Amino acid sequence: SNQGGADSDDGTLLALYALEDTGERPVATYALPVITAGTSLEGIELTLTPADAGKWGLVARVDEEGTGVGSENECDETNNDDDWRDGFCY
Repeated sequence: SNQGGADSDDGTLLALYALEDTGERPVATYALPVITAGTSLEGIELTLTPADAGKWGLVARVDEEGTGVGSENECDETNNDDDWRDGFCY
């Protein structure tokens, strides 16, 4: 969700990382549509393979280019990620 006071830019990136014993492994980046201030997307659909899932799960970060760098100027940079650490079924 966009909890800020301004719309996000069209094409703001979402980076997906696999959580491994050695840290985070970049998996992919996805361009997001504009997210209006104070709203959320209904959802997004990502196609992954079993090899994309990390040993300990996945983490997704908005405003992240896959290198630890973002492009959006935000008041709160601490609410840009979510993780899934539950087991995966293949």
